[in-house]
Amino acid sequence: MKVIAFSGRARVGKSHITLTLARALWDSGKYIPVVLPLAAPLKRAASEAGFAKDSDPTGYRAYCQEHGAAKREANPDHWLELWHGMYLDAMMRELGSSREYVVIVDDVRYQNELTLINNMDNSKTIFVDEGSRSGTLEDDNAEWRNHHSEYLANEAHDDWNHWSGSFDFLFRNDGDAYTDLEEYITAGDDCGKVIEAWLGNHDCPCAFCDSHIQNVTLDEAALIAEMNDALGNITVTDDDDDDFDDMAAINRTIGELFGMEDVDIEDILEKLDDEDEEADDEDS
Repeated sequence: MKVIAFSGRARVGKSHITLTLARALWDSGKYIPVVLPLAAPLKRAASEAGFAKDSDPTGYRAYCQEHGAAKREANPDHWLELWHGMYLDAMMRELGSSREYVVIVDDVRYQNELTLINNMDNSKTIFVDEGSRSGTLEDDNAEWRNHHSEYLANEAHDDWNHWSGSFDFLFRNDGDAYTDLEEYITAGDDCGKVIEAWLGNHDCPCAFCDSHIQNVTLDEAALIAEMNDALGNITVTDDDDDDFDDMAAINRTIGELFGMEDVDIEDILEKLDDEDEEADDEDS
């Protein structure tokens, strides 16, 4: 059994990604997706108390935040323990299946939840960020976004460098992602390059795969694809002028990708070699 878990600010698109992922897994014929939110036990309690998310979203959210906090104050792992029981039930069901189960979690909100999943076998955690859409999400300034259940996502969004080591992947649901999302994450062999990486199956170390999987913005991804095509079409000849034209094309493409002017890939490679030599000298 594998586990793929998403964290990120509310309304950033985690549910949309989850549905796309689940559909791709099922259609592959290899996996059975099991969408199991960490809030599943709390949602069950809310339903039993008469609060429905569809008909009374305000009351439902208030109940989940207040009742959830009360139980969590008494025992920080209360809901997590109930969720883990559901996870073990899914593991038992997998024993009678010809397909591998993939548990999808779309709502990692607390540090103990993130720690539990990071410590599980065959698990991957992905932080979904809004990128350039920051400040434009629905209810972006709503008071409920200051609730402690939103703390981890807000902090990771504001200071990704600090939190990057806590997640396996960063996925920027940026720009035109809602219209292109399914095509973007399913592009490639099998379930798609991105999904295969989340499953732990795609480990190509090349820069192009890494850029796609770590999901720079969609516009940047398009430039990377163009650069990949350009590199694939380059032919090395004995003609110095041809070599110069090829290198100039590469420099222009890289400059567009990273918003830089006067890029010289040969200088960059030379600097990287110098840094490697310095690192080797320090190690010795």
